[in-house]
Amino acid sequence: MKCGQEVRVVERRVLLETLASQLPRDSTQYSSQLQSVEASPNGDTLLELVNGSKLLAKRVARWLCSCFPTKVYWFICFNSPSPGPKITDSLVLKKQATELVKNWPSELLNIVDSTPG
Repeated sequence: MKCGQEVRVVERRVLLETLASQLPRDSTQYSSQLQSVEASPNGDTLLELVNGSKLLAKRVARWLCSCFPTKVYWFICFNSPSPGPKITDSLVLKKQATELVKNWPSELLNIVDSTPG
């Protein structure tokens, strides 16, 4: 696929494996259900899990979405010459996204078009 912008796709599994490979073995834990999160006085984070175990963490990655094989999560990076006002209206954002990618391949345009506003 050739277009003027850079398009990257990264499988969640590959991303997690790559990040975890840079950490000590057994220092990561996935799909844990949190009961509570508290900041400790020394700046670490105390995590209490639903199963009652407690962990002291220096860093906590919070995934804001669940990923499914039948869904596509997409975003567009655009470096504007001036920041302008923050836009939160999803319909306006979708319209801007569509304008930014109007010359992209039709498969990508279809994904943007089929996204609910």
